[in-house]
Amino acid sequence: MYKIILCTDKDYYPYVNINGDKIENNLTACFFKRESRQKAIEHIAALCRKAKTIYVYDKYSFQGGANVELLKAIFPTKQLTVVYDSQYLDVAMLRAHCEKWTFVDRTLPEYHDRYLVLDDELEIILTSGFDYLIKTEKEFTYIVRPVSRRRFQL
Repeated sequence: MYKIILCTDKDYYPYVNINGDKIENNLTACFFKRESRQKAIEHIAALCRKAKTIYVYDKYSFQGGANVELLKAIFPTKQLTVVYDSQYLDVAMLRAHCEKWTFVDRTLPEYHDRYLVLDDELEIILTSGFDYLIKTEKEFTYIVRPVSRRRFQL
């Protein structure tokens, strides 16, 4: 069905090296138009619950303060460092929401996809951005995987 062969010694198609390869076995969820995203929101919030540091990257979804309420809902109300890029996210409303959160403004490298990176160990890739985690006019997919190479470093 998948047209691959699992192995430990080759890295060219049709072989997939189980010890590290571009083709990976990750957790994904796909939602069609008009499907509720509540399960995705609850899942992402559960993943964030134990994090000490969360990198937020989406160069589109937070302009004008949109989707900040979503971050308030998925971030745990405990000691947390939020790393963000102020050219894409204004954290004023987040600061007021939880006094335990510390904010680190960094210029982050430019990427197309949108990310939450938890403790440099787990990344959540939101392929169509935070917008469609709430809005249901378009499809929405997210991928959860271990961090294999750091995108954002302190």
